[in-house]
Amino acid sequence: MFNQESYSLWKQRINEQRISGMTISECLETLKRIYFHIVLLA
Repeated sequence: MFNQESYSLWKQRINEQRISGMTISECLETLKRIYFHIVLLA
């Protein structure tokens, strides 16, 4: 199940990566990794 803590961590990671100036493809790769991580923990 998708809980608030996971969502907060996810948002934090996105913000950190936006600040570090990742490319779109790198961001998408990271999103996929986070998404699968959350799904596997569910």
